[in-house]
Formats: sequence, structure tokens, C-alpha cells
Amino acid sequence: MQLFTIGYQRRSPEDLLTELQGAGVELLLDVRAAPQSRMRGFSRGPLRDALELAGIVYRHEPRFGTPRPVRDAYHRSGDWVAFADAYRKQLGTQEDLLAAYCAELKAMGRVCLLCLEADPAECHRSLLAEELEARLGIEPTHL
Repeated sequence: MQLFTIGYQRRSPEDLLTELQGAGVELLLDVRAAPQSRMRGFSRGPLRDALELAGIVYRHEPRFGTPRPVRDAYHRSGDWVAFADAYRKQLGTQEDLLAAYCAELKAMGRVCLLCLEADPAECHRSLLAEELEARLGIEPTHL
């Protein structure tokens, strides 16, 4: 198994597909709480359709998204440490979901976590990737 992460901010749908195909991604796991976007091509339906045409499986898992109160607090304060602590606490309540995904991801091959933020150091997907790395022993690659 190989784990990747990617943000679509400052990318076109075509650039995203090219990057995913170049990495050999087989499953894109959309970890946004809500799979809508004001950016053309990145809402669930159009994104799923484009990925499927490219031979990449799309799955949305909203329970890995950032809860709205946590996201809103971060937007107000800009405090990454508080945000990361709150998100990790949220992940701590999802043991069954994490265990199920770890078992499934081991068999999936090349999986990529998707969110909006371009910089993985400022996105919850990097925190989720850290948790999966700890459980699976697989270091993520940020595309």
C-alpha cells in the first residue's frame, strides 16, 4: 500500500487528474466534511465522474472531515495547534471507523486523501495521514 495526500486549491481538475495518474493512485478518498466546492470540477459529482473516466475510484468519507465548529474556530483564530488538537481529539472518537479503513486500505494499493488546502502542513488531511501512518507504518507522500 502507498498513501498520498493532495489539495486541489490552485489546481485545475485536469492538473489534479494528471498528478493522481502520475502517482498511480487507484482510490481517491475525499476527506472533506462536505464535498461541495465553488471551484469548477471539484464538487462530488463532477469530481467522481472525472476520476472514474480516468480509472480512479472515488469515495467520500465525511466523518474524516473537519467538524464545522473546529473549522470555524480555526478560521477565526488561525491557531494551528488548537486546530490540530481539536481534530486529533475528533479522530480519537472514531476508533471503529479508523480500524475499518486501515484494514481496507491495506488491500487497496495506492490511496490518496483529498481536501481543498494546497499546503498539507495547514490541512487536516496531514493529521489524518499521520494517524494512518502510525497505524499502518506507511509514510504518506504529499502531492
